[in-house]
Amino acid sequence: MNLLITKTLLSIEAELEKEKKETKQSSVSTQLSNRASYANFNVDIAGPASLLSNLVFWGFKDNITIEEHAVRPWVTLNTSQLINYPYVEVEFNSPELSFKRSFEPRINRYMSGCADMLYEKSSFIIGKHRINPTTSKFIFPTSLLQKYIEVYKTRMFSEITQDQRLELSVILDQFCKDMVDININNNVAENRQVTFNIGKNLYKRSKKISNQKDDKEPIVIYNEVFLPRLISSFRYFTGMQEYTLEGKRIVSTKNNGSNMMMNFKPIISYKCTYCKIGFVGPSGMVKMQDHLEKNHQREQPLLCLLCKKSFELTQLSEQRWKCVCQK
Repeated sequence: MNLLITKTLLSIEAELEKEKKETKQSSVSTQLSNRASYANFNVDIAGPASLLSNLVFWGFKDNITIEEHAVRPWVTLNTSQLINYPYVEVEFNSPELSFKRSFEPRINRYMSGCADMLYEKSSFIIGKHRINPTTSKFIFPTSLLQKYIEVYKTRMFSEITQDQRLELSVILDQFCKDMVDININNNVAENRQVTFNIGKNLYKRSKKISNQKDDKEPIVIYNEVFLPRLISSFRYFTGMQEYTLEGKRIVSTKNNGSNMMMNFKPIISYKCTYCKIGFVGPSGMVKMQDHLEKNHQREQPLLCLLCKKSFELTQLSEQRWKCVCQK
């Protein structure tokens, strides 16, 4: 790493600056791929989730030291924050509705010779495909799904506890918002997985590195560009639908679905996609909270590349990763 900082990196930045002037570009991309052609090696840093996003770089004599931030007091997450928190997956299964949503951020880590805080755009839809290639997908109005969920919550609230009502309501509401965000012509489709940037924005952490040999030496920046990526898997929906003689499904318009709805309790499960650990049952949400507190700990704040303000992950996850500066 010292070699990278004292020799290789400075020449890389000089070449980038030269290209910038020659091509009269207004900005230099922060993507790692643009720097890959200049470097002859990579530096990979791996470890537990609690360490990876809490790294500290500082100089000691001629060496660069990597340490961990002091543990910050954990803040208990509410349901909205939890299911939009990094590496949290929630799965909802019932006879009439099944879906899974997983928040899996994509983080580009790289080093640069300057504080690179230029805004960078990201595609909203990152990818989509059919979950089961051998099964057709059923397309129906988004309003139908919203109507079904409202009726379903009304029916289920008398069967479950107050805490379960809040958990159920938030999960279904967040799923509905996902479907509204990714709908096409006000329609949604089952048997489809869509990966998208839930906040339509990018965030960043930047940390200075110095070997403290000479105050005049350039400071090297360790950068993390954070893309809030959500993977939504809509498996099936059979509520408020009927079958024709030909076996094709159609949307029922005879009633609001309350008479057709089955009286069932869903199975809700959680999973940490980073640690590959799952939690099922009534205590699943509490166990997920405990796992994050003990094994992930509280992460460092992120900077919005639009307004340059710093935000805690709890605040961003509460508002679906949409910064307050966005209209």
